[in-house]
Amino acid sequence: MKDSKGIDSTKGDLFGKIVGLAWPSVIQSILSNCYAMNDFLFVSRLENKELASICTSAISATVGMQIIAFAFHNIIPAGSNAYSAQYKGAGSSSGLLSTFRAGVYSSLLCSSTLAIFGYLYVDNIVGMINSTPDVTEQATNYFSILLAASPAFGLLLMVDGFYKSNGDVKTPLMLEVCSLALNTFGNYLFVWKLNWGIKGAAYASALSRLLPAVWGCNMLLKGRLGIQLSLSLSGHGVIKEVQEVALQLGKLGIFESMSEFVYGYVFTILIRQTGDLGPAQQAGLGAGMRGLEWISFTISEGFLVAGMTCVGQNIGANLQERAMKAAWMVTVLSAVLTGLVGLPFIFESELLSRILSENKEIIANCAIYLHMCGKIMVFVGFEMACYGVFIGAGKAKLVFLVNATSNFLRIPLASYAIHGGFNKDMYIGFLWAIGIVSDHKNDIKDTNHGFVTHGGNILHIPGNFDGVCWVIAVTCIIKSSVFLMMLAWRQYSKIYFRDSNLISSSSNENLVIEDSGREDLNNDVESCNYLCCSIEDSLESWEDEYMNDDDVDDDGSGLMLLPQATDGWGNNTNGPLRRKQMLSTIEEGDETRSRLNSKCD
Repeated sequence: MKDSKGIDSTKGDLFGKIVGLAWPSVIQSILSNCYAMNDFLFVSRLENKELASICTSAISATVGMQIIAFAFHNIIPAGSNAYSAQYKGAGSSSGLLSTFRAGVYSSLLCSSTLAIFGYLYVDNIVGMINSTPDVTEQATNYFSILLAASPAFGLLLMVDGFYKSNGDVKTPLMLEVCSLALNTFGNYLFVWKLNWGIKGAAYASALSRLLPAVWGCNMLLKGRLGIQLSLSLSGHGVIKEVQEVALQLGKLGIFESMSEFVYGYVFTILIRQTGDLGPAQQAGLGAGMRGLEWISFTISEGFLVAGMTCVGQNIGANLQERAMKAAWMVTVLSAVLTGLVGLPFIFESELLSRILSENKEIIANCAIYLHMCGKIMVFVGFEMACYGVFIGAGKAKLVFLVNATSNFLRIPLASYAIHGGFNKDMYIGFLWAIGIVSDHKNDIKDTNHGFVTHGGNILHIPGNFDGVCWVIAVTCIIKSSVFLMMLAWRQYSKIYFRDSNLISSSSNENLVIEDSGREDLNNDVESCNYLCCSIEDSLESWEDEYMNDDDVDDDGSGLMLLPQATDGWGNNTNGPLRRKQMLSTIEEGDETRSRLNSKCD
């Protein structure tokens, strides 16, 4: 593969490469999350103050559902990110082409499926939020439009991730700037000038995702990364290849997507449970999470991208110790810097909350949540960076198990906090929250007097909003502690990420190489591109230079070195091979050459 654009973390100063990947991603994350702030800012300042308050609550109530939708959009892009990073490290242009082509088509298919499903069942989905009828109506208006725009969101995630996994973080930043400008102008036009209200905010978000997605994809096809890419389905076996590769992407991406889904589902349940405390508490949680907490997330999301890219690329290049070093660097940097960003949340939480609402009760509860978030931002930073590290290593299943367990804990613990301990009310409240106990038509909510009814059962509410915030904080600390132990074990045992090479385990064309007696590596035509280049041009020179008795090592082991391969991306492809393996390779040169060339084609 010829030299491609983007940061190659397999060589050079690792710290500089990590920072180079992280800072544009941090800025992009800030811009991306401004969508949420845009929607809140514009709808909360409608002339009709009562409608403005209802719309603010409606957007807050859909936060968990938006996370769930994102999880579905991200199934294919998540798998593509890990594979693309490792193919980049291995220098396999054919692997990148097949990943991109299959990723685009399958991502559009998944997102379109969500759009159709959402159109049919949006009333049932939004009905889960446990809010007042007027808030539910506005939430339905808002979320139905976002669901219809699912293909735009899915395509942008696929395109954005492909750039980043190939080390190009500046192009996604440029796309994000354009997208935010469109979103801001769209909100101004649709919400304020045309008086479309909350629907206008949703239309602005949809259009501001669609246009950059198409533009970014077009630039990739025109060679933005220095890689020849195509979406053509013509040619023998191409459609079958797309199906097979899409299946592999889905198998890997489904676990990262499920992690996001569980997070979104649990957050939706928390919104539902917090509704029993009152609409101000419910709005405060949603506004704090979606409207402001993202400011601290931007740092950790930047290092998430850096971790995924650096670790994935170095695993693809079989640089295990460098991959492990990158993992520690991104996690520590993320924890420290995210913790610093969390300080304003501790000391100026009420001031920040006033940005999102003019309602005093919403401001007070939002401030409680933000203050708690500020105290745990060090753990959030570490957790998010670890997320990127293990995704880049292809360990999405492991990430899912850790995230799902700790996130699901939040539901019973929140019920404990709301209902004042381990009692019958907590048990029924938990069953109602997850849908086992159904609402009764005569159920009432009287939070002023400290009780609600669900399924005909009177439940007392002695708890408060602080308890729900503590639940979120404690489970975050648990998650980051588990990730820390996982990284420490890999470092201590020196296993690093040797069990994480996706591209070598996905091919049948393997060549076993001994790495100084330390590890066996299976480098196939996809992950060991130098074979595709070298056997064609250098087989005869290898035979002339190495088929003599002088090449046997003094210790009689019969080990010898392959010549330096001119692979074009700077990796040292020298590796010890036993003499008999080289002789076998030369004897079968014609067959091997033909087989590898057919793969490269």
